[in-house]
Amino acid sequence: MILAAGLALVTTGLLLPPVIQLLRRRGLLDRPGPRSSHLRPTPRGGGIAVAIGCLVGFAITPALASANRLWIASAGVLFGSVGLLDDVGVRISARRRLAVQCLLATLTVGVFFRPSLSSDVVKIGSFALVGLWLVAYVNAFNFMDGINGLSAGQTIVAGVWWAIIGHAEHVTSLEAAGLIIAAAAIAFLPFNAPTAIVFLGDVGSYFLGAVIAICAVFGLRAGLSIEVVLAPLALYLADTGYALVRRISSGEAWHEPHRSHVYQQWTRRGHSHAAVAASASGVMCMACIISAVSLIGGVLARVLADVALGGVVSVYVASPRLRSPFVGRGGERP
Repeated sequence: MILAAGLALVTTGLLLPPVIQLLRRRGLLDRPGPRSSHLRPTPRGGGIAVAIGCLVGFAITPALASANRLWIASAGVLFGSVGLLDDVGVRISARRRLAVQCLLATLTVGVFFRPSLSSDVVKIGSFALVGLWLVAYVNAFNFMDGINGLSAGQTIVAGVWWAIIGHAEHVTSLEAAGLIIAAAAIAFLPFNAPTAIVFLGDVGSYFLGAVIAICAVFGLRAGLSIEVVLAPLALYLADTGYALVRRISSGEAWHEPHRSHVYQQWTRRGHSHAAVAASASGVMCMACIISAVSLIGGVLARVLADVALGGVVSVYVASPRLRSPFVGRGGERP
């Protein structure tokens, strides 16, 4: 596993400079607009290097069973390809993109997901739930990929946490995949924060969103508690859910670009990308630590941990209105 993670890190790091040069030559730049959180044109599509690094790691690790390796790699490549189309300028309407995502989720889940259940009705429900989860988290990750370092931080925290939990609970597929995605994200981080030389682009956010969603399925299918598995993702899910509910309730188009996420509200107030991303990563780490109680405590301890986890996420969501100490001051960095 260590070798696979190391190779993912090295591959990603070595590929990023030539990928950045290629993106610049092709003019694949994310130009700032009224709803952007950056200030100057920046290459988009650095996720190509991250995806290749992860795929190399997945390919060589013996800890991933054949079906799991094919599923996580296939879903990452297929969803990442949809994102790549957008990065190179092939515009697909939001509804058509969602339809394609649903088709890809149905295909990959139908081929590779094997629930250990006896009832056909329950199996069908499980297939539908996993497919819905895959589409939902891919879009949540894409929506949240808006400032320097935030999505790299999400991937690192989730990957490291799942590697620790996978090792402790002998879930080797979760441990291996967690190490690999964390390593690739670590290699990408210096190119993206505190000042962005390159963005993941939709190719990177779709790829990582799909891979992370499937990692969560690995953990849940192995019998790990939902708190432990989803704790590192709670902030992304809560922030996205809050923004969607807020926009839909106010009659806005939920799929249009916007700046109503919690992290965007903080950057609009003049806090630096680094401070916001670091604070968000800190909240993710807090959520992981709290969730660990479900592994060692009884029912009461688990309930209290769930309440505490909900409280931490709720404070984050409300933080722009509470003048939360989660975020430090600083100027915005493009």
